[in-house]
Amino acid sequence: MYNLDNTMNGLYIAPAFMDKIVVHVTKNFLNLPNIKVPFILGIWGGKGQGKSFQFELVSAKMGINPIMMSAGELESWNAGEPAKLIRERYHEAADSIRKGNMCCLFINDLDAGAGRMGGTT
Repeated sequence: MYNLDNTMNGLYIAPAFMDKIVVHVTKNFLNLPNIKVPFILGIWGGKGQGKSFQFELVSAKMGINPIMMSAGELESWNAGEPAKLIRERYHEAADSIRKGNMCCLFINDLDAGAGRMGGTT
């Protein structure tokens, strides 16, 4: 049984942050008629605000195994290498789900790895 208060191992989780993650994950696992839920959730905030750490806490609290990767890993001179890496991590997550575990693919600092286009991230 999960205790959905806003702490994990004595560490504080911002309630609004936790609510967004919990609702998004729950919607992706429900079969809702005529409702399409975006499969991707973007988390935005300034450097050092604890986005990744808070996500790890919420994931642990929900029993989700996040497959973590950094967007920096996607930089390559070889065409197709970044897509191959994402596919490998996606298959790793799919294997975990097939074994009955909740899982997600978490790409950290995507704005840094994806670069900028037209002055925006």
